[in-house]
Amino acid sequence: LTLLFTFSFFIERILTLFAWLMDKLEISSQVLAWEKPGELEETRALRERAQRESDLLAAPKDRDVLNKYEEIPFHPEVHDKKPPFRLGIQEGSPLDSLKVRKEFWCDIFGMFIGIVGCFYWKVSFLRLINVEAITGEVSPHFGEFILLGIIIGSGSKPIHFLMEYLLTRKITLTKQELEESPAAEAPSPVLTLVSSGQVQPVVARPLTLEELIGFRYGGGVEPDRLQGSHLRLQPIDLILYHHTCMHSNASFEDLVEVFDQRGWLTGYHCVVFHDGSIRPFCRWDRIGNHAYGYNQRSLGLAFQGNFECDPRVPCSNIQGCKGLLEPTIDQLDAGAKIVALWCALYKIPLDFRRSIRPHADVADKACPGSNFPTERFQSKIKEISVGWKNDAVFAAALKSFKEQPMVMA
Repeated sequence: LTLLFTFSFFIERILTLFAWLMDKLEISSQVLAWEKPGELEETRALRERAQRESDLLAAPKDRDVLNKYEEIPFHPEVHDKKPPFRLGIQEGSPLDSLKVRKEFWCDIFGMFIGIVGCFYWKVSFLRLINVEAITGEVSPHFGEFILLGIIIGSGSKPIHFLMEYLLTRKITLTKQELEESPAAEAPSPVLTLVSSGQVQPVVARPLTLEELIGFRYGGGVEPDRLQGSHLRLQPIDLILYHHTCMHSNASFEDLVEVFDQRGWLTGYHCVVFHDGSIRPFCRWDRIGNHAYGYNQRSLGLAFQGNFECDPRVPCSNIQGCKGLLEPTIDQLDAGAKIVALWCALYKIPLDFRRSIRPHADVADKACPGSNFPTERFQSKIKEISVGWKNDAVFAAALKSFKEQPMVMA
């Protein structure tokens, strides 16, 4: 066993050097290789898009110039997403061809060294367990050299794992020893409590607006891209609500990808999902891209899902092929909180004829769908707005939220 372990350790060191050489050769080949035409085209397109965005961000902040950007109508049904597979199966990652090739040749090389070494030094099972083989009366068969060489060569991999573990553990312990200081061994100071006869009340930290409603703002997705563009030239006096026309199980990342693939810097200002989660998308102090002709003066709220079931409407949710047929209670509650918040934040009247309207009112679209419970949604908005009207906690949180960056236009 000592001989097997020593021989395997020797091969493990050789294979480590061999793997290092393969990495160096692969890097050299990548540097010397020419790029394929398809890769060149993709690289050129990405550079052009980055240049366009850089030019937009570097443009002068003159309001007359910024107001002339091209407004693009949004049609999410063209790039609809397929529903995800509902079974709990984790998608496999693609194989790394370099890693596979390196492990294959390391195994082959290790077995080759093991077989040659066993044959050269006449190491076999008979010599390890049979006394007659040591005296020379029994000659080992060549197949034994091959079998033992394969075992030794294959055994170098577990030894490699063991060496990596021991080296890593040793380094970690050394760092911990270096970081120890004499102050850690000093006795802890004794705290003396002096009673004044009165117990001071514990003052709790006031809740933030994000904690009250249940979301995190932060300016949405990549807010810095809009720092010098898409400025509002009109006050906000309109809230439009939509459905995304995507599958109700599609993620927020799927929705962002749709806009990103088209090269758009903005989208909906906020998106709510069937579990009641709220995800800010576009900065609230900037113009969104959700309602052609109304983006300058409006905020856009989107419900993730497709709530149009009429088969005569293109890309409709026929028989639930795109998930839920109508928003969930949690989704409506979350959307109503956002609308009520925007009304309080930007002084938008609680008027469902002029100020808070579905997308279909201003565009020839079935949005947010014929199955959308408009009356329930409006009733919930009223209920929340009335409850917040005389709420001191909400008023304090709203005042603090207004002072955050990327909130007020």
